[in-house]
Amino acid sequence: MTDEELLGIIGHEIGHVANKDTRDAVRSAYKREALTDAASSQSGVVNSLSESQLGAFAGALLDSKYNRKQESEADAFAYDFMKSHNYKVTALASAFNKFADMDSSSGVKKSKSEKMLSSHPDSAERAAKVLEKAKKDGLSK
Repeated sequence: MTDEELLGIIGHEIGHVANKDTRDAVRSAYKREALTDAASSQSGVVNSLSESQLGAFAGALLDSKYNRKQESEADAFAYDFMKSHNYKVTALASAFNKFADMDSSSGVKKSKSEKMLSSHPDSAERAAKVLEKAKKDGLSK
């Protein structure tokens, strides 16, 4: 990656810090665990469900929606960071496209459920969103 592409990725990670994503994730995990423990102690059915694969799937689904939102917000932070410091915002899109290329060249095909449960949005889609925003802002052709 180029220096500007790395700067975009670093801006994304700074976005997670600025948005307090780690703090929120820990709070959410504690709340979910407390609710599951309380419900499980009152019902054998809830306990069986929470320990089952379906319960794990439901938990992962809840987590993935939250994490995708955080990822999108961190992407927006990185874009705004780069724009405000006069860096090429298209370098962020280029970095995401490189991630997409790495995914496709790995030869590992993800199932629909794996894609749905991924904490990160599709890299190519993220790149397209950055480029679309850059065009709207007059920063790209």
